[in-house]
Amino acid sequence: MTSKLEQMAYKMQPAGHEEQPQKRKNTQPRSKLAEIFEKWLKEAPSNLDIGNFNTTQKLYKGAEAALTGLKPSLEELHGLLLGFADHPHIQAAGFFLSATYNTLTNKEIVYDLPIELSFLGCNLSASKILVVKSQTGTYLGEKAQGPIVNLSETGHFAGSHAEAPLINYGVAGASFGSMEKSVSINYGKTLHDFNGGPVAINLGITGAGFGSHVTKFAINYGVAGEEMASSQDSGDMAINCGKAGKDFGKESPGILIAIKAPRAYSDDISNLLLKPEDCKKIPKLARYFEKLRTKLEEGRNDYHKAIRIAKQLNVSKLEREIGSILKEAGYEWMAVDDD
Repeated sequence: MTSKLEQMAYKMQPAGHEEQPQKRKNTQPRSKLAEIFEKWLKEAPSNLDIGNFNTTQKLYKGAEAALTGLKPSLEELHGLLLGFADHPHIQAAGFFLSATYNTLTNKEIVYDLPIELSFLGCNLSASKILVVKSQTGTYLGEKAQGPIVNLSETGHFAGSHAEAPLINYGVAGASFGSMEKSVSINYGKTLHDFNGGPVAINLGITGAGFGSHVTKFAINYGVAGEEMASSQDSGDMAINCGKAGKDFGKESPGILIAIKAPRAYSDDISNLLLKPEDCKKIPKLARYFEKLRTKLEEGRNDYHKAIRIAKQLNVSKLEREIGSILKEAGYEWMAVDDD
């Protein structure tokens, strides 16, 4: 039987953004742009398993430099990409597209081509939103300054080094949301190690290790696998308001709050653990997280709302509000200053 949560995670698309038949004009690409793109592809690496942030940034900068003086339209750019779909280095075109996206006047860019690109949306400008409606490779939105929305399937390491909201409604690979700043929200499904940078929130389904490398807050309202917030790199606080697997909080240096009990607590918890019976003595705490969940649900079918909510959930706001409730209940908590 498929659970109600699974049905929501897999079947519900944000309102107004259901898949629509694409009507494309047969725009003839500028010969200069095609020439530059073909030359850039020829020199691009065929293997994008780079694993070196400095190297990937050089590739982006190279694409940016190659585009100097050119300002193609989005339709022209995507038409050009389709013309090179069979090129052996086509996966590297994510760098070229990303550099070109930042020259466009479009504030919202939709990628819906049947070409699986890695590093799509890398270095995205803060003034733009990238909405992904087709399958992409690894490192979606690396170092993005603007929000990234995934409505399809993407590879590992989405949001690496990003500083803007990352919202997933589809299926994301491992290490989703390994960000430096901002908030990542999962309404869909992610594999293991969904970490999200400072703040990671799960309202869908995620694998083992959720929140084990989050620097501040990991909040689960959905279904999380084993070892939630279970490493010495776990953040300041992990809160379970949904279903979580075994070994909750193993080796975590942060505060653990179980509004709902996980399948099993770890035997290796050295910091403050508030179990459901403890939380019942602090009704304001449960109300706070229920109110937060209600707000987050507004974004389940509308990614514009989800982005706004994510931008409002800054670390200092969460620290102040949750810290105040704990202090009132007699628990002293001081967040660790990463600076």
